[in-house]
Amino acid sequence: MKRILYVCKFPLHINTSLKKKYMGQLQGFRNLGMDAYYLAYDEKYYYLIHNEEKIKLRRIYGSRTKLYLHSMAFIDMYLSAKKAMDILDFDYLYVRNDPIEYIGISMYRKAKRKEIYVISELPTYPNSRDNIKNGAYKLILHIVDALGDKTAKYTDLYAVIGEECREYLGKPAINISNAVDVKQFALRTPKLGDRIVVLAVASMSAWHGFDRLIRGIAAYTGTDRICVKLVGNEGDGSCQRWKELAKQLGVEDIVEFYDGRYGEELNEMMNQSDIAVSSIAWYRSKIQSGSPLKNREYMARGIPFVYSVPDDTLHAGLDFVLRIEDNESPVNFEQICKFAADCRKDQSMPVRMRQFAQAHMSWDAQLIKLFDISKP
Repeated sequence: MKRILYVCKFPLHINTSLKKKYMGQLQGFRNLGMDAYYLAYDEKYYYLIHNEEKIKLRRIYGSRTKLYLHSMAFIDMYLSAKKAMDILDFDYLYVRNDPIEYIGISMYRKAKRKEIYVISELPTYPNSRDNIKNGAYKLILHIVDALGDKTAKYTDLYAVIGEECREYLGKPAINISNAVDVKQFALRTPKLGDRIVVLAVASMSAWHGFDRLIRGIAAYTGTDRICVKLVGNEGDGSCQRWKELAKQLGVEDIVEFYDGRYGEELNEMMNQSDIAVSSIAWYRSKIQSGSPLKNREYMARGIPFVYSVPDDTLHAGLDFVLRIEDNESPVNFEQICKFAADCRKDQSMPVRMRQFAQAHMSWDAQLIKLFDISKP
């Protein structure tokens, strides 16, 4: 059995929207017959985790601070990965996060010295920085990009999520799509009232385009009662701008903002919503096609949704999705209300959507593409 080390910034003590993706990929590795290990941390330690076993690798400090989450967590992650490679022999290293400093590069070097096959994931390709307003943050990301480029000499294969890519920085690349482990998501049980509830769950960042919803509901002249719920923590400053936009357009009573919701609380919000909205402004990141993770999560939950960027898994004729234009135009709420009304009529929709996710959006089907050619 091949042994793989999965390297990502995985907090055990804090809820994040990416946790389900991490656990889904790990289960995908296991389903492909691999012995999967991963790194994770809590308030005190970084661990090497294998099934139920946790090996302490490194004492850490300040794990709940923003400084730790956005900088020190990466340093501890790469140092922990190096230590893990001293404890066990691995066949594969799957790296989810680019290095933000040279310690990360030293992890790649160590993997190559040990003749470990290194797969680096590009979770968004291409990844434009043009839309970022904060100058200091933008500079840091350019440094991250430069350091990431230096890891290419130690990388054997790139797993690319986004536009078609056969080669990256002179190394082979394979496109995979975002996927889900359906069992991690509760199946939606609709509990709908007399108003149409439109739910959007994501970090509040510009490329999600939720300002299009605000401008759309402000322009709506129909008679349906509507509520738009935007759920997620601040991302790049967009949340505050969108709150100001809602107030400016006079729809602050219709557009409700919530910080991150998880577990049963999020499940109940799904149950009480007619439809969901995925990312609807990928054009702002200069991405013309992709496989948004949110599309897959909504599909697994069984909540019909709206999206904009072409998704290779979603085809014309699916009655539980609505694709809108991928541009700056306000969302057409006449179209939204008709879609929601049609979805209300079909009680089988949540189960049909979940079956679709299981058949077409599993991690097993995506990850096998990487290991078909990367046999060390």
